[in-house]
Amino acid sequence: MHINTLRIPIGYWALAPDLSEPYVQGQIPYLRRILDWAAAYNLRVILDLHGVPGSQNGFDNSGRRGEISWTKRPSDIRQSLDSLAVLARLANEHRSVAAIQAVNEPANWGVSKGVVTQYYLQAYQLVKSIAPRITLVFHDAFLPVSEWSELVPANMTGSYLDTHIYHVFSEESLKLSYDSHLSKACADGEKLKQFNTRLPTICGEFSLATTDCARWLNGFQRGARWDGTYLTVKSVLPGSTCAGQEDLSTWNVEKRMFMRNFAMAQLQAYEKANGWIFWNFKTENADMWNYIKLAQAGIIPNPPVGIACLAVLAAAQHSRGPGGEPLHQNPLDQAFPHQYTHDIKRVPVQARVPTRGPLGNPPPRLNPPILRYPSVPPGAPPYLPQAAKSLSRPAVAHGGSGSPPNIVAQRPSKPKSMSGADDIISNTDFGSALEFGPPSTPHPPLPAFKRPLEQWPIALSDPQPSEKDTTTALGDNWPVFSEIFDTISAVGGAQSDLSSNSLVPTTAETKVAAASSVAPTAHTTSATKSPPKSIAVSSSPAPAPATTAMVRASSAVLCYNASCSAVGANANNDTQRAGGVIRVPASKYATDLLTMPTQDVLGDVRQEPGSGMGMGYHGHSMVRGVNIGGFLVPEFWITPSLIAAIPEPKPNDYLQLCNRLGPEATLSLMRQHWESWVTEAEIQRLAAAGITHLRIPIGHWEFVDSDEGYVRGGLPYFKRLVYWANRHGLKVIPDMHTAPGSQNGFDNSGSTNGVNWTKDQRNVLLSKRALQTMLKYIANDPIILATTDAVDMLNEPFIDSLDFGQLWEYDTGGHILISSGLGKTPPVVSIVDRGFKEFSWWQSRWPRDWNSKYADAWLDAHLYHVFDRNIDDWPLESHLRLVCQNGRDLRANSTSFPIIVGEWSLALPQAALRGRENEARRRFAEAQLDAYELGGAGWIFWCFKTEASPEWSFLDALDRSWMPQPLTNREFSPICKY
Repeated sequence: MHINTLRIPIGYWALAPDLSEPYVQGQIPYLRRILDWAAAYNLRVILDLHGVPGSQNGFDNSGRRGEISWTKRPSDIRQSLDSLAVLARLANEHRSVAAIQAVNEPANWGVSKGVVTQYYLQAYQLVKSIAPRITLVFHDAFLPVSEWSELVPANMTGSYLDTHIYHVFSEESLKLSYDSHLSKACADGEKLKQFNTRLPTICGEFSLATTDCARWLNGFQRGARWDGTYLTVKSVLPGSTCAGQEDLSTWNVEKRMFMRNFAMAQLQAYEKANGWIFWNFKTENADMWNYIKLAQAGIIPNPPVGIACLAVLAAAQHSRGPGGEPLHQNPLDQAFPHQYTHDIKRVPVQARVPTRGPLGNPPPRLNPPILRYPSVPPGAPPYLPQAAKSLSRPAVAHGGSGSPPNIVAQRPSKPKSMSGADDIISNTDFGSALEFGPPSTPHPPLPAFKRPLEQWPIALSDPQPSEKDTTTALGDNWPVFSEIFDTISAVGGAQSDLSSNSLVPTTAETKVAAASSVAPTAHTTSATKSPPKSIAVSSSPAPAPATTAMVRASSAVLCYNASCSAVGANANNDTQRAGGVIRVPASKYATDLLTMPTQDVLGDVRQEPGSGMGMGYHGHSMVRGVNIGGFLVPEFWITPSLIAAIPEPKPNDYLQLCNRLGPEATLSLMRQHWESWVTEAEIQRLAAAGITHLRIPIGHWEFVDSDEGYVRGGLPYFKRLVYWANRHGLKVIPDMHTAPGSQNGFDNSGSTNGVNWTKDQRNVLLSKRALQTMLKYIANDPIILATTDAVDMLNEPFIDSLDFGQLWEYDTGGHILISSGLGKTPPVVSIVDRGFKEFSWWQSRWPRDWNSKYADAWLDAHLYHVFDRNIDDWPLESHLRLVCQNGRDLRANSTSFPIIVGEWSLALPQAALRGRENEARRRFAEAQLDAYELGGAGWIFWCFKTEASPEWSFLDALDRSWMPQPLTNREFSPICKY
């Protein structure tokens, strides 16, 4: 069958097992036997570390379906590297081994790119130190291949990038016509060809599947999207059935012809890079995934060669008028109107046929001679792709490879293969055809100015606080929705030019460096000044981006497609966009859509295949977090030592402290606190305990000068904390915890002098400016951006004491900024605090489009048991029943809006303890852990530690066994019935 390479998946449990886990060993003798067979038949082998401790993707193929917890324990990386060391030693014993894959399909939504990259570098050094001849293979982590262009420096030779391309793991790809599947395969080949000039690339997994009907492909006992049996998904097309889809003996002539063309298109496409590896070498009952059976039936040519893309391109070349003008869209553009092309310079397709025949007439269509095979009846017409046919649906079928970078260099004529020979890899996989695919199709980018993350160099070293680490160092290219946030040039000394795409630092912002003069260090992360590319698919180079179309001076229009330049207003002040009309009010940036009653958002959310992490929204796993309270926003009940030396009367809040001590003394005191209150060892311990997220309260004074008297300087320490979180595999939720004038009158708002936020319009404008500047700060540091999973827009606004119209304007504008301005996939979640209102109050106010496939928003509920005097005398059992009721409320309302329990604790009134504190707090913890995941988004404990209140300290709760370890362990029988 002319295969030259085998890729053999193997799990860590066979190589460096943890005997406390239930995995069975004994695979190595059989692996050695295959290696000997490969050597006898002159086949090369790629040893693929397919499963690592804790699961790198939550898929069945990792050995453990469910939560992605790889790298959460300090031992995970070490155990993975130990496994690679075993494989490297095997390679020294067996010359048939040509390459080792560091890990299969790490999921970027569960393990950050920074962590994966560090692991790749360690893996390279380790394997090369043991087996220098071995090539290292790195998977793209379901990110665009262009994001890995700097993975391999000049001195790191002998490496390949692996991308997996499938056509079955999203509804959009399943709806493709036969022609669209062919066009997509050919287009993928062009992208791989261009990127291959920068980093040798292979398509490490693909198949001939065009449906997801293979039994349990989407996970054990899960159905298929194709026939509507997968989760709550409806059938892809009316009446579509899985009957016979995976049995090639039932395929009719048309389908067999298409399948052969589909095989040849992919073979030709992927050989434009450095080759391909088919998944799988055989299966029991899934013929689209069975290489041997497909080859024996003549579906896959033998030898495996492909020229089907030639016919597609020839048909495209034919669709031209007398002057050469296109009569139809380029078929590749028709098929992929939402492709990620913001970082690729499109080159016009050049078909390998003459544009005119010998007599000046168009040449005849090319009928590839490889279309006939034994099962085709004599005289049957060959199946030709109708490349110029208009497609009825957008064809976004993406396997995680993404768009190649803007590169003009030509591919070397003879790329060096892993064995040093000049041949291209053509391979088949040994392994079970379990769940392995990429996540659902990447979401179409929102605005035309979506900025690719690869434009920023990523520094993996740990930064120290630096006076350069301020908002003054921000780049100019972050898209500012200028008409969303009104000009505040006269407020607080701020100077801004909000009519452009730049955000000019205020005079106050330039003071951050002076107010935070910690010893400077090299600042290695910087934002590129080049403008982002347009995402519009075009046969010509992408145009320069335009700002989002605006209708009125203080109205915002969000462009959902690539044609922002075509957006315009009609007489009714409506703005046209793909899929409908946004009505833009003349004086507000909230649209009418934002006030419509919600529908069931769970039918809309796009869960990743194989996710067993509970209800994940757009790739976001269940949050199990802690608040880093008392750090950047002081609360003296958390850290009473901060004010211990201050004579009576003690300050009640941070503003009083600043006014009492003055700027210099306050800054000196706070620097000592910022340096010592949070340590990297504590972050590492939290990660090992199962924590996934850190919610980081931060004050508005770090981003704007409000002239209230607050002392700033904590921003460098915020950055250091985020970098620590990234290093240890945690995500962060920056939380705007305060507002000028105070949004609730509590000490956690910075001031206890009344609820004055919306009483003065200047306060609200400054809050908008602060949020805008914070988001710009996040966007311009690639580590912070990659680590940020959500943004809490404002903590605990006391709605009954505020002008809700102004609050809602702030929330809706902030949601647009977060969802589109940060430009991440999955989108960064915007979090709205429920403001001490019941869930029923929010039912008629939650915007139904906030949890579409383009954006995410969560409602934040804080659930405590010590601030209601009516329940102070309750016994423990009554508190547990209240937890159960809260859980039922969370579950019932989560169909309208995802809910995160952003604050809770183990604090109880004394009557509930009654001399059995340890038992009471453990039962209270277990009940809350069970209940608070029912809201769909997860929970965040307040707080990570305190000085003298262990019931509010997660670390103390671990030490006292009040908090279970692991977090899913239960010492008591559940009291709640859900």
